[in-house]
Amino acid sequence: MNRDRTCSPNYPDVSKVSDSCSGINQGSTLFSTTLATDVGLPVQATVPSPTPSATRAVTDDPSTSPYPVWSPYAAYTAADRIVWHGSVYEAKWWTRADTPDNPVLQGGATPWKLVGPVLPGDRPTPKVTVPPGTFPGWAPETVYVKGDRVLFEGTAFEAKWWTRGDSPEAAIQGAADSPWAKLSLAQLQTPSPAPSAP
Repeated sequence: MNRDRTCSPNYPDVSKVSDSCSGINQGSTLFSTTLATDVGLPVQATVPSPTPSATRAVTDDPSTSPYPVWSPYAAYTAADRIVWHGSVYEAKWWTRADTPDNPVLQGGATPWKLVGPVLPGDRPTPKVTVPPGTFPGWAPETVYVKGDRVLFEGTAFEAKWWTRGDSPEAAIQGAADSPWAKLSLAQLQTPSPAPSAP
């Protein structure tokens, strides 16, 4: 699925196999469309791109996408999922402004892993929302111990160990040594553990 499009002109050598595009001039035809027709699978509509050697998927719809539509201005951390050109991608590490289906990058270089196509019945994943006042806001002068929870820029975090002055911003950027862990929806529904005895 990830290679079912002609490599763009910026792919330097089509004699070398790419994991994200095809060296065959497919024009406006997709192999997946032909195969889906044969087995009765839903087909995603495509429209011709400005160059005759490639195709462009219809615009991703945030109201039906199971994950947020990729933005070049947003930062993503490992395991974050997004939708781009009708496919779901998962971040392998912290990334910003790296196009998920960039045909120039090979498997080991791209920060994105293709999960699969967006299916017709997919709906948006519930967003993790934390009402103001649920946890205290992070303060640089406060001492936090393991299990303490705070809000930072609208996101909930839990302290992994004793910390003071370490901003949760590093955890957003995927720093493994950050004393903070971003909380998922399931974790927010679990009561915070009692602080350890001194």
